[in-house]
Amino acid sequence: MIWAQGSGCLIIWLLAGYWAGKKAQTLNLPSKPEAGILTMIAATLVMFVGMWLVGSTGGLIAGKLTSWAWIAVLLLGCIFVGGQALGAVWVLRSVVARETSKNEEASESQEREL
Repeated sequence: MIWAQGSGCLIIWLLAGYWAGKKAQTLNLPSKPEAGILTMIAATLVMFVGMWLVGSTGGLIAGKLTSWAWIAVLLLGCIFVGGQALGAVWVLRSVVARETSKNEEASESQEREL
């Protein structure tokens, strides 16, 4: 039963990550890669602490997740993949914006000299 529960969660997590990545691309995020890294770390901490709580409060019985634990694991996974997708987009956008602005200045100065 745990394999079916895990497989169902995995499909939803992949869809949530895809949706969060697409949504994050449309957001107007400040150019602070540190914030993206902190978002990814926070999502990871939420998942690990949540999974520890699920495991320590009897969420796994007889080789399967209880109903409340399955919902909790599903939500924790969605928070994790959403945070990872948002953080990754945030970091990449910040780095690309910095590199692009550096390269534009170099290109403009070369054109002026010609």
